[in-house]
Amino acid sequence: MKKVGIITFHFVNNFGGVLQAYALQRFLREQCGADSVMINYRNPFIVLCDVIRLFPVTGNPREAVVGITTFRKRLSRYARVKRWCSDRMVLSRKYYTYSALRKNPPGCTHYIAGGDQIWNAQITFGFDRAYYLGFAEKDSVKMSYAASFGEDRLTAFQQKRIKRYFPEFRSVSVRERLSGVQCEKAAGCSVTRLIDPVFLLNEDDWSRVYKVDRSEKDYILIYMMQFDERIYKVAEYLKKKTGKRVIEISRYGYKRQGVDKLYIDIDPSEFVGFFKGADYVCTNSYHGIIFSLIFEKELYLVKCKRFRERMNNIIELFNIQDPEKSPVLHAAYDKAYARGAIMKEREAALKYLKENIPDSYD
Repeated sequence: MKKVGIITFHFVNNFGGVLQAYALQRFLREQCGADSVMINYRNPFIVLCDVIRLFPVTGNPREAVVGITTFRKRLSRYARVKRWCSDRMVLSRKYYTYSALRKNPPGCTHYIAGGDQIWNAQITFGFDRAYYLGFAEKDSVKMSYAASFGEDRLTAFQQKRIKRYFPEFRSVSVRERLSGVQCEKAAGCSVTRLIDPVFLLNEDDWSRVYKVDRSEKDYILIYMMQFDERIYKVAEYLKKKTGKRVIEISRYGYKRQGVDKLYIDIDPSEFVGFFKGADYVCTNSYHGIIFSLIFEKELYLVKCKRFRERMNNIIELFNIQDPEKSPVLHAAYDKAYARGAIMKEREAALKYLKENIPDSYD
């Protein structure tokens, strides 16, 4: 019987990372009929960073003081996310090192590396062979799904590793178009561009996941991955224009002027619920854009300072107005067009996965 092992960032201090992993596994099980398991491996540097992020890492003294008082809320959120992953995902045994993974692999017939920025060496603090499936058994089938380098240019070191590992893959899929072009040049193999796993589930699918706080309605949502004052200014503009309240999914709990309510201690289901219930979304988060598109929200976007290629790619893919050309950073888009594009991309993803993981069992 075929068994598919997925390796990605399935448990990180980042809601988008957790939800993309969940979406890929659920899609494989429900749409492809695949018996799949999430390989419970975490890069040691990512584990370290997640622990550090429990503490207020900020240059703002006031935010640091508030962050100390809200430490227990972040600790609770971390525990709730961990519990959510255990409850919602089918996990393998734990692997604390690549060596342990190599010595005792999960015993799958097929392996998928992806999605998210698993090939971004800045996130994994250098090259991590686990995310290139270096541990997989020799007779297993290797592939990637919408894996990302996070940047628009590959280093010479990355190109060298691609040449080493990609020939062992049955098929390679990346998330960003430019990454695909460079991978093809470096490895001399065909590379497919596919949509982020979060898009694999439609609004009805996500309705089985999200929780909506019934006390919150008619609001503007702020969600940031990197601090940017412009997001607060846009939210303030919308608040004056519409009279709606401003809610922020916050990291440290420092309440800025114009924000009516903050949330820190939430789980992934509640995170999805806040996007579902919002009227407007102000964000610089990649997955913040994706959930805004799925739920067809009015989107106001500040392009992140790091790893901008992935954001540019999604703007191009869904024909979104460049927010930097709008005086109020409005990322306008045609909802019907976006809906059709998502459906088309989802069909391409299903075709790719079924071709590489046949649903006939031994």
